[in-house]
Amino acid sequence: METSPCNDIVAYIKNLIDIVLYLGRQGLAFRAHNEEKTSINQGNFKEACVLLSKCNEECSTIFNEKTNYTCWSIQNDLINISAQMIKNTIVNELTEIGFCSVICDKARCYRQEQMSICVHYAKNLNVYERFLGFINVSENQNADALATAMVNFFEINNINVPIVAQAMMMLMLCWVNSMEYNKKLNRNTHMCKLVKDTRIVFNCLETLYVYFSHPANDAKFTEIQVKLDIKNTSLTRLSDTRWNCRVRNCVAVKLNFKAIVTLLNDEINSSTNKDVQAMGIMTIINKPSFIVNFLILEEILQIIMLYNFKKKDATLGSAATLFEGIIKTFESLRTEVEFHNIWEKIINFTKINNIITDFPGPNSNTNKRQLQSTSNLEHFHVFATTSSEQQNQNEFNQFKESYWRTHYYQIIDTLIINFNKRFSSDTLELATSIDYFHKMNYYESQRFIEQYKV
Repeated sequence: METSPCNDIVAYIKNLIDIVLYLGRQGLAFRAHNEEKTSINQGNFKEACVLLSKCNEECSTIFNEKTNYTCWSIQNDLINISAQMIKNTIVNELTEIGFCSVICDKARCYRQEQMSICVHYAKNLNVYERFLGFINVSENQNADALATAMVNFFEINNINVPIVAQAMMMLMLCWVNSMEYNKKLNRNTHMCKLVKDTRIVFNCLETLYVYFSHPANDAKFTEIQVKLDIKNTSLTRLSDTRWNCRVRNCVAVKLNFKAIVTLLNDEINSSTNKDVQAMGIMTIINKPSFIVNFLILEEILQIIMLYNFKKKDATLGSAATLFEGIIKTFESLRTEVEFHNIWEKIINFTKINNIITDFPGPNSNTNKRQLQSTSNLEHFHVFATTSSEQQNQNEFNQFKESYWRTHYYQIIDTLIINFNKRFSSDTLELATSIDYFHKMNYYESQRFIEQYKV
């Protein structure tokens, strides 16, 4: 029995849709720069059609015709239709369930700022995370703009279910409702960036990565590491949303500081190539403020990394306990004794790496004029002198105290304040209550039940 041409075309289009879904699931590009029949590679979509036509006679007949429904516009239509059908399925599930949580994150994509929107919900005791789309937020990235963009996105996609929670970076737990969008939606990419000197440190670390990522500089850097008997470690790229990237970068720079300085000096002293970028980096990393802030941040980031943020079996209750422990740890660091321990490490670091800084030592003479004993006292034992030594000691103590109060405390206080803002006691109490609710503990889950009871 012969099939009608219409049925053949429908079956053919279904095969094209299967190809679209396959390429989408595998994350492969659809088109190539040259899709002509004479091209060696016509792109993944057309090459898949060619492969299918070799195995299916009906598909081969339509595919070899002049109108074979594989042009770029039809590809886009098939992609958009498939995406809309998948999105409608997700929206229907959300409507059936009645509530969801939102996972969003913002990042730069070339010249645009885009925010990804995902929903988190449970169906038949199975948890699902579904991606809904990207939102262009290039015009403004403050709390009002991001909240408005999210609300408009939900309205366009007919999502009218209550949003009971909003999470950022899968770790930052911020409970919101319709009155709290504008309060807690503003994403602090990195809390320590609020400190000016901290920004300078991280900008310099990023510059170091860019400089040593050049093949020629990387080869010289590896050679110097071998000569200095330093373990071969590469400088890593910084990430605005991941603590561990910053930790690895700080540790790598600390371990390879001598090799970094050696290479930069070689580039600067080269008679054939006066490297201006190397001179700029050397000027920054030799400043006492950079060394002090860099080592303070390295110590703090190391402490944060002691806590495991990515445990697969983590629950909301364990997350609440984790953040409470982090906050208490930072509060305990806000003492003179803790800073003194870090200061000793800073002094040892400068000695090990032969760094000449303008730290006023307790026994250093800061006067430009060299003081000499009078010749009249040459044959006497001097038991007391003028107050110059005491002045040097006072200058050293003042210098140390300035970094203690204006740098160390500033970083610690910024972390504590922002952690308390992001993870308030009410939020942590609610998270713990949800954990008990999953364990069927009615008494301990009263906080969660009272919050969302109808």
